[in-house]
Amino acid sequence: MPTQIHLGRYLSAFAMIALGAIGLLSANFLMEWTPAPAQLPARAAWACLHGAVLILAGLGLFFHKTVRLAALTLGSVWLVWMLLHIPPVPRQLARRIRRCL
Repeated sequence: MPTQIHLGRYLSAFAMIALGAIGLLSANFLMEWTPAPAQLPARAAWACLHGAVLILAGLGLFFHKTVRLAALTLGSVWLVWMLLHIPPVPRQLARRIRRCL
């Protein structure tokens, strides 16, 4: 079992580092984070900061001493993005229901 946990941790770390690198190189939010508001002040700076956080947290997943802090950081980032996307959900659901009627 510990081998599977380590494998999952390492795969997650590689994925976070890759996503962070893509975000830094493109200076833009990507994939599930694309709906970040276009009018966000200093959008490119926020995108680069987000990429850097993903890279650092991904690197933190590799080391036993920093794995908890890295996991907490990633969870916090994902929680913030989830909370930013909750307001549009009721509107989208209402539109889909209206289309079905």
